[in-house]
Amino acid sequence: MTGQDEAPTPGGKSETVSAAKDAAIALVAKTLAAAAHDVFVHLAMQAGQREMGTELKSFLGGANSPQMPPEALDASYQALIDDLEGASDADFDGGYVAQQQSVHGATITLFETYRKSGSGGLANLCGLTLPVLEHHREMADDLAAKLKR
Repeated sequence: MTGQDEAPTPGGKSETVSAAKDAAIALVAKTLAAAAHDVFVHLAMQAGQREMGTELKSFLGGANSPQMPPEALDASYQALIDDLEGASDADFDGGYVAQQQSVHGATITLFETYRKSGSGGLANLCGLTLPVLEHHREMADDLAAKLKR
């Protein structure tokens, strides 16, 4: 065996290095989990600002929580609204339905991912919310099919 394949010697330098590596990995995992939570909260609030903002806020500790993202839409979601506001009457329906399909698809992926990798009440909220999001996507798909007729 090479030195890398051997178990660390108790009390030796390799055991200390191994313990330090384990501690560093645990710290990185904890940091990534916290970052994933923060990213999820921000994206979920943007995606569901009108539909589930109240429920999400209740899991985060209310409006005064330091975890709360800003109430305003970020630039990418605001651009979607701006596109609809600037659309002609003839283009509005198709644009609206296409946005609904896209946004609901992305939101479902976000919620499925966090439900699997997150924990606690927020992960449970994702599980409870997914059927509603999936139903909304189905409604958008139905609208798209009707527009094509």
